[in-house]
Amino acid sequence: MFQSFLSNILAQPFFKYNVDQLNVLEVNKTDYETCIPDHPLHNWTGGAGRDVVPLDVTRNYYIISDEQSCSFGMRLAIHVDNLPPPSSKATLLL
Repeated sequence: MFQSFLSNILAQPFFKYNVDQLNVLEVNKTDYETCIPDHPLHNWTGGAGRDVVPLDVTRNYYIISDEQSCSFGMRLAIHVDNLPPPSSKATLLL
């Protein structure tokens, strides 16, 4: 159950930001590494600056905002992998 809960949280990162200053852009790996926001694969920027990015496909995701913020390190790379099914004898270790 915990693994399923954790999986749901990680599969939908939440971004809260000032829409007058920032964006949530999914870019390819090259644009991520060079901080180029000009050709996003997807623009997740919403009207209120409170956006969820669904990570529902097994692959790499590269999220940046703008060139300057990205250059200062404000960027996110996420690898989504299929989680194995939870064991019937799973235990929670904290």
